[in-house]
Amino acid sequence: MESIRRPAINSEVLKSSVISSSEKRPPLIEGYVHENQSIMVSSDTGIGKSTITACWMAQASSGLPVFGGLFVPRPLIIYYIPFERGNQEIMERFKHIQEAVPVNYDNIYINDNFAGLNVTNDKHADEIVFNIHQDIGTRHIDIIVLDPIYASVAGGLSTDEKASQFVRFSTRLMNEFKCSNMLLHHTSRDTYSSQTGQKIEKDDPFYGSMWLKAHCNGGFFLKRDGEGTLMIKKKDSQGVLLNKIPLGYKPESYTVYLNGLDLSMQAKDRLLMAYRTFKNTNKKVTFSQISGCMMGVSDSHLRELLRTPPFNTAFKKHMSSGGNTLYEPVDEI
Repeated sequence: MESIRRPAINSEVLKSSVISSSEKRPPLIEGYVHENQSIMVSSDTGIGKSTITACWMAQASSGLPVFGGLFVPRPLIIYYIPFERGNQEIMERFKHIQEAVPVNYDNIYINDNFAGLNVTNDKHADEIVFNIHQDIGTRHIDIIVLDPIYASVAGGLSTDEKASQFVRFSTRLMNEFKCSNMLLHHTSRDTYSSQTGQKIEKDDPFYGSMWLKAHCNGGFFLKRDGEGTLMIKKKDSQGVLLNKIPLGYKPESYTVYLNGLDLSMQAKDRLLMAYRTFKNTNKKVTFSQISGCMMGVSDSHLRELLRTPPFNTAFKKHMSSGGNTLYEPVDEI
């Protein structure tokens, strides 16, 4: 499939484009990923990249604050490509997450047909791009997630040649779909001191050619931090990303939340944001799903908020004899 070629711009068109361009790239998920960015999230195996990814995808699909606190201006359309393990793993996570988060499945695409393809092969790359076009039709993708990127390249990403070919593919996705890319990646192998035998802690255990690192205009390294997880910014070419994102985990709902931050003072504003999202998407939600949008706020505090204006009249309750009570947003607030 041929790429769509656009003419160069110059003169008054170029001048107008420069004047109207934003000083900073608008946020998709504020502080985490912004428009037209290639963001790499890397970690050792088993730290939780896939769980974190499933959580933010679920929240962002409905325009809800990611991790309970990162602003999402509007519901996002996300295209997820699992290059290694197929779609079963992320669907198992969604099955749990949907009990706490009102996922908008209309805005999430998962395609596991590309496992085993090699994006450095032009024929394979064309096949992937063609199928994405077929899947989305006239819709606009906000973020394409490649998980993990090493599985998309035959022979790995350690050499400059392989890395530069992958970079070409990633750039093609961003240009063709006017989207941002989220690249999930593993770190380099552990190394140990020859004298003490202890593991050598690296500040940025990046794996692969520097061509790959140069391609990304933002990146986070994920590491254990006590009982939680810490995302540490490693690159930020536009100056829009958070330096650190401390995360906690609720295993019963497979959800991730901003850890150690006092979000209770923002509770009413965050509930208002969630309410308007429910209203715009005509969603009836359970208390658990409202609570899942308010991570960091206790259920007792949330129940009190729901009993006070404007929420006490804005929500219409649908009681059930055996199932969960459903909250329907009926007023404009």
